[in-house]
Amino acid sequence: MTTDSGQETASYWEDVTLSEMKTGTRADKVYERSIVLPAGSYRGAFGLFSADGATALASASATFRIEPEAGGLRRLAAHPDQHADAR
Repeated sequence: MTTDSGQETASYWEDVTLSEMKTGTRADKVYERSIVLPAGSYRGAFGLFSADGATALASASATFRIEPEAGGLRRLAAHPDQHADAR
């Protein structure tokens, strides 16, 4: 994760276990992770790799903005150019 000025705010490389998510008759493998970010504009690059770390299995990038809200809550606003190439 980087800010709109290019400052890195978060970076993770970790072993994960995928969970199964069913939608109708279709079952997909998913991974969820939450991070806390202050209000601002960000770019995130995300990827899943083979167990040996050599092969990218899926990747996506997104730009988004977190708006400050009353009471300290934040709202995520996705950028219209958000895209993913998962396969």
